[in-house]
Amino acid sequence: MPVPNLKAISSRARPYLDVWKDRSTRVGAESKTLAKWSWHMARRSPSMLGSYAVDSCKFYIHNPGCFKNEVLSGVSIAFMQVPESVAFSFVGGVSPTQGMYSTFFIGLFGGLLTSLPGMVSGIAGAMVAILREVTSNDGPLGDRCYAERVEYAFAVMFVCSIIQLLVGLLQLPRFIKIVPHAVMTGFMNGLSILVFKAQLSAFKVPNDTATQQGLSEDASCPHTDYVPQAHQRWMRLNEALTWQVLSIVFISMAIVKLQPMIKGRLRIGRVSISAKVIPPTLTAMLVTTLLAQLVYRLALDRPVPTIGDLAVFTGKPPRPHIPDVPWGDGFFWSIVGRYSVLLALVGLIESIMTWQLAQRIVQVRLPASYGAFEAISQGVGNLFASLFGSVGGSVMVGQTTINFLNGARGRLSTTLASFIILLFVTVAGDVIQLVPISTLTGILFVVVIETFEWRTFVYLFRLSIPLADVITVILVTVIAVVMNLAIAVLIGVAWSSVVFAWK
Repeated sequence: MPVPNLKAISSRARPYLDVWKDRSTRVGAESKTLAKWSWHMARRSPSMLGSYAVDSCKFYIHNPGCFKNEVLSGVSIAFMQVPESVAFSFVGGVSPTQGMYSTFFIGLFGGLLTSLPGMVSGIAGAMVAILREVTSNDGPLGDRCYAERVEYAFAVMFVCSIIQLLVGLLQLPRFIKIVPHAVMTGFMNGLSILVFKAQLSAFKVPNDTATQQGLSEDASCPHTDYVPQAHQRWMRLNEALTWQVLSIVFISMAIVKLQPMIKGRLRIGRVSISAKVIPPTLTAMLVTTLLAQLVYRLALDRPVPTIGDLAVFTGKPPRPHIPDVPWGDGFFWSIVGRYSVLLALVGLIESIMTWQLAQRIVQVRLPASYGAFEAISQGVGNLFASLFGSVGGSVMVGQTTINFLNGARGRLSTTLASFIILLFVTVAGDVIQLVPISTLTGILFVVVIETFEWRTFVYLFRLSIPLADVITVILVTVIAVVMNLAIAVLIGVAWSSVVFAWK
C-alpha cells in the first residue's frame, strides 16, 4: 500500500507520522503483517465482536510480538490518560473521579464498537469546554447548587448520547466531508484558546475576605466531593505561592516537551531503559509531586494547592442512576436541548476527523458508511457514562496516533487501557490527590501549544492561502471563543458554502 499523503494531514499529526514512516521502513516484515492485520480487522463490523475475538486470539498466538505491542501500548496509553483526564475534569467543572470514570466508559465502549480498532477515546477538551458552561458558577445555572448543576450535566450527556446514536443509525457522519480544512483549523485554534483560558484559574486563590468554608454555596446545598470555588482573586507577584506555582508549571512543561527528545538509554547491568518507557506526562506528575510534597510542604512548610484540596477520591465504583432533573420542565429543556446538540456536534466532528486521520496512519481505506459506527460507539459510551454519574467524551487524536505508532492494531490495547484507568481511580486515588493542580496546568499548556495551528500567523501575514480561507480561520476561531465551538463550525461551513457559490 502507498505511504499516506502527509500534505493532506493536519500539521498537529505530522511529527507522529514522520516517526511512523521511519519505523515502517525499518520494521519491514512486521509492518506488512500489521498492515494485513489492520485491513482484516477493520473490515469486520463491530457487530461481529464474537468472531473478532476468536480471530484475535488466533492471530496473537501466532504473532506474540503483536500481542506484546498491544499490551505495552495499552499500559502506556492508560498512564498518559490519567493526568489529562484529571486536568480536563477541572476544565469541565466536575470532580477528577467523574473525569476518570468518563475516560473508562467512553474508552471501553468507544474502543469496542469503533469501526477502526485501536482508536482511543476519553474525556476530551473540546466537549468539556462546552460542558463547563453548565457546571460553572457564572453559567445559566450559576444560582443553583453545584450538585444540581452536575445532574444537569449528566442529563445533557444523556440526551447528547441519544442524538449521537440517531446520527449513526441515519448514516449522517458521511457529511463530515463538507467541513473544509480552514474550518477545522479555526476549530482547533478556538479549542486551544478555550482550554488555555480555563487553566488560568490555577493562578487564583480564595479571597482574603472570604473563608474557605462555603465559598461557593450556602449550607442548604448538599455536600459533594468537589465544589468549584468562587470569590477568588489573582495571585500577587510578591507572594511566595505565586512563584511556587509558576515553578511547578514550567517544570511540568519542560518535562513534557524535552523528555521525548532524549534518545539515549539508561543501562543498569544488562537492562536497557529508554526515556519512552514512561510517558512524559506521568514523569511530570511524579517529579512535581515529589517537589511539592518533599520540598514545599515538608521542608519549607509552604504547601501548594493539590487535587486533594479541591476533590476527594472515594474509591467507590459508580452506581447507575437516571439524572435527577425535572424532565418535564420547559426551562430544563431550554438548557439541556441546546447544550446536548452542541456537544453531539462537537464530539462527532472531532471523532470523525480522527477516524479519517487514523485510516491514513494504518493504510486502511474504509467505506464512508463505516463512519456511522463512530457515532454509534461514541453514543453508547456517552450513554453509559451519563447513567453512571460521569461526563462523556470523544475520540482523542493524540492518544490514537501514539497507540498506532506503538504497533497496536486491535481492540486489546484500548480495552486494557480502560480497565487500568478503572484500577487507578479505585485503588490509587489517595496518590492522585497529592498531585499539584499546577502540574495539570503545565501539562495542558503543552496540549494547547501542540493543538494551536501556529502557521495561522504565516497565513495572515504572507497570505499563502486564499483570502477567503484566512477569513474562515479567523471567523471560526473568534466565534469559538466568544460563543462556542459547535456554532463556530456551523457558521464556518455556511460561510465557506457562500464563498464556494460566489466563485
